[in-house]
Amino acid sequence: MRPPPPLNQLPRYPVVGGLALLSIAVSLAWWTKAVDITPLGLSPMMRQGQLWRLLTPILPHVNPVHLLFNVYWLWVFGTLVEEEFGHARTTGIILLLAVGSCAADYAFTHGGVGLSGVNYGFFGLLWVLSRHHPDFEEAVDQNTIVLMVAWFFICIATTVTGVMPVANVAHGAGAVLGVLLGFAIAHPRWRAVCMTVLGVFLAASTVAALYGRQYVNLTKARGEELAQLGLEDLLKKRDEEAAHHLSEAVRVDDQQGWAWYNLGVAHQRLGQDAEAERAFSRAAALEPGNPKYQRAAGRAGGDGAAQDESNSE
Repeated sequence: MRPPPPLNQLPRYPVVGGLALLSIAVSLAWWTKAVDITPLGLSPMMRQGQLWRLLTPILPHVNPVHLLFNVYWLWVFGTLVEEEFGHARTTGIILLLAVGSCAADYAFTHGGVGLSGVNYGFFGLLWVLSRHHPDFEEAVDQNTIVLMVAWFFICIATTVTGVMPVANVAHGAGAVLGVLLGFAIAHPRWRAVCMTVLGVFLAASTVAALYGRQYVNLTKARGEELAQLGLEDLLKKRDEEAAHHLSEAVRVDDQQGWAWYNLGVAHQRLGQDAEAERAFSRAAALEPGNPKYQRAAGRAGGDGAAQDESNSE
């Protein structure tokens, strides 16, 4: 396997080196709370035009070990890719792997952070090329393959057991995209088919992250997504749709005080007083320190009507 270049060669790899430095800077800013990085995270706000959130989650990392591990493998794999394909193509590959892995992970799970999806994409790309393209025969050796595959399954185990949650869907999605891209490069006859499958995979992941999460998400984040849709309905005065989405939200996860409160607002607008009282009371019970919820429950339980004010806390 080609050894990674020494760090003094960083100027030769502006794309990979710049991404590594930016990841370090963003992670340090997050850990020290020097900057609010919330706008970089995956969020339902993507439906309102903040599409950069499909890309920027690759920058922050949860701790130094996470950061060092990912930056190391980015340097190992990414410098080879940039050396062989050039700066512009490497930028395109990173964008493809980042968006595809982040979108898939957010669609099906909570949505993680870090460069792992990109790194597994690079690994998948170089693994295929090492076996199907003469210029990449020594790109990935057997020890690296064993390590990356073993780490993939170890991360699944730590997530399932609750020891250490990991963005496993991002790992898998990145690897799939990298493999497809590798076959497209190595076998021109398969290029059209591979690129079509890759495009469909990317499009499906993005659509699922933006609009289908309430149907495909495998965690309680599905409840949060439904609650967010209900809030959007309330703000647009679509009260019946709001009541439906919010009812589903609290069915999936009944610990969301703000979802119960908004459900109460929806029922109140629809003239469903008993349902509104129950929802406001549940919100107040979940968050007894929230004065707005307490007032709403008190008014709904008495002679007055609760204030019609949707809440996204």
